[in-house]
Formats: sequence, structure tokens, C-alpha cells
Amino acid sequence: MRNHVLVVLMLLGPTSALLLATACGSSTPSKSTTVSSVNVEANAGSAGAGAATPAATPVAVNQPALPAMYTLTVTLSQGHHLSGPYAANLSGPNGFTCYMSQSQDNVSCLAVSYPAGTTVPIVVTISAPALANDWPVYETVGCDVTSMNTCTVLMNANKTVTIKAGRRALP
Repeated sequence: MRNHVLVVLMLLGPTSALLLATACGSSTPSKSTTVSSVNVEANAGSAGAGAATPAATPVAVNQPALPAMYTLTVTLSQGHHLSGPYAANLSGPNGFTCYMSQSQDNVSCLAVSYPAGTTVPIVVTISAPALANDWPVYETVGCDVTSMNTCTVLMNANKTVTIKAGRRALP
């Protein structure tokens, strides 16, 4: 499928016109720029005898291709808990948040879209105060990198991530 551009030519008078170009469709985008030429021809038509008819004028229409967007779907679950279930909170770029109360076993967070190539750090906090040598992240599935309190995902495709929040002693 190709990107489409809606081109509108508005006649302002017998010898002038305004050309508007607007993106009206999209496809699987790439990082290149699509350049199209449009021939615009002013024709005086019934403007009277002797009216000039300019030659066709090429007009370049540049439409930068949009970056591909990928969807991140996150599930937050209870991990291992030594002193009872935990309330947990996830936070990430562009205001992404997700909360799980102590009474919930798991929560499906709202899916979020990010441009291709974006690195998305998801920070995990739990309600109970951390003990020495404990991590808020018990286990993850789908993270490219996991640290003590962060799951990092590189958005190079649609991704599904599960984060289990709880206590895990440092390895």
C-alpha cells in the first residue's frame, strides 16, 4: 500500500491559484521521504482574448514517511511474596502508568504505542519497604533487559511483557 496525498488546487483569480497538499492515507512507513511531482497548469479559459496561459509548472510535494508504530502490551502480576501480596506500580515514558492492588493477582495494563526503535524503560515500585538486597522485580517475560526495578523493552516489533512484582533476593 502507498502513502496518498490529497492535492487541492483553489483558483483565486484568472491567473492565480493556491495549491494545498495534505496526507490522507498511510501505509507501512519507512524512514525515507516520498517525493512526487504535480503539474499545475493555469488556463485563462474564458478570461478574454489575449489572456496568457502559463506553461505547466512542476510542484514538488514532500511528505516525510511516518515511523512505524509498535504496540506494547504489559501484564503486571504478583511475584514471590515473603510477607504477603504487594501493591505495585509501573511507570514509563509519556505518562504510562499501571497499578495493581494487594488484592489483585494480576492486572492487564493499557496497551501503548511507540515509534520503531524507541527504548521503553518500565520502572517497578512496590508498596512494602524494600529490604536490603531485595529487588521489586521478581521475574519478567518479554523484557530485553531486566534490572533491580526496571524492565527495558526495545520497540522493534509489537511486544507483550509480563512483570511479576515481589521480593527477590539479589543473585
